[in-house]
Formats: sequence, structure tokens, C-alpha cells
Amino acid sequence: MSLLSQRDTILLRNIFLAFTMTDQERQIAEYVDLTAYLLELPLEPEHRQGVINNLNQIAAIAKLVTEFPLSGKIEAAPEFKP
Repeated sequence: MSLLSQRDTILLRNIFLAFTMTDQERQIAEYVDLTAYLLELPLEPEHRQGVINNLNQIAAIAKLVTEFPLSGKIEAAPEFKP
């Protein structure tokens, strides 16, 4: 008898994979599968690769933002005024 439900086990596995995997495409594919399962979202096989491709593109764009070098002299604005 397991102490964790199947849903909790998958959630913990998802968190573990986020910290231990190095292959980004495999990681995103597993994330798509596990998240669809946890959300009880039916993901048709013909749509799966498109979702994975979109997340890979989002990751590439996010990498440009997160790896952009910032000077140590930059201060956060206390209020945004367009």
C-alpha cells in the first residue's frame, strides 16, 4: 500500500525531474504529459508535439530574457509610469 496517491506521486516526480534532468526537450515533453494528466486535460496525440514545440519556443525566448546581462548599477523603478 502506497502512502501517496498516484496524483501526488506524479507531482513529486515532476518536481524531482525539474531539478535533475538535463535534456530540455525530454524534460518539456514529460512536463507536458504530467501536467495534462494532473489537470485531467485530454491531450490528443496529434496535438502533443505542437504543445511541446510551443513550450520549447517559449523556453528559448525566456532564456534571452533571463540570461541578458544587467549592470550592477541598475535600480528597480518604484513605480511604472508609461
